[in-house]
Amino acid sequence: MLVLCVVLATISFMLVGAAIGVGYDPKAAAEKDRRWRLEIHARVDARNDRFFGR
Repeated sequence: MLVLCVVLATISFMLVGAAIGVGYDPKAAAEKDRRWRLEIHARVDARNDRFFGR
């Protein structure tokens, strides 16, 4: 019974992973990550400028 549950859980996780991965675009994800990093750095720079009076 436990083996059956483990097998079914494994199969369901694989199916969910495949469904999530269908619309995944690595280039779009990389661009989104780059924009996010630039925005975070801009916020940190602005905060540091205010804090240090520049």
